[in-house]
Amino acid sequence: MTARYCSLAQTPAPAFAPGLAAERLSALAGGRRMWVNGTVLHYWFFGRDTDASVIPVPGTGMTERVPWAGAEDQRDVVRACFQEWQDLGIGIVFAEVDDRSEAELRIGFQLGDGSWSAVGRDALLAGRNERTKNSAGT
Repeated sequence: MTARYCSLAQTPAPAFAPGLAAERLSALAGGRRMWVNGTVLHYWFFGRDTDASVIPVPGTGMTERVPWAGAEDQRDVVRACFQEWQDLGIGIVFAEVDDRSEAELRIGFQLGDGSWSAVGRDALLAGRNERTKNSAGT
């Protein structure tokens, strides 16, 4: 069995026009995931029982629902981390919103799924009902 370290789907490599210099290709590939300075990133926490993963229970042939909602103290840890990053002056502002449709970042707390996050603008590729970050260890 192959170990699974990240549950996010791999994104395909971007296609660039032929004949670009290596330096230009490197700059384009490296910068495609980066947020532009001054971006306000809106984040939202999953909190309803309807937001969950359905996962197999090993050896039983059955499945179980594992909710993505987190406790307030878990949410506070994420809020503090966002504030810490913002205070570093990285050029990004983090703002919590009450409506998932306004959020670029959607955070869940599924136990057993590890801690992971979409990288930069890859978060925009996730559907509105999908997590862009899981904080299982907080």
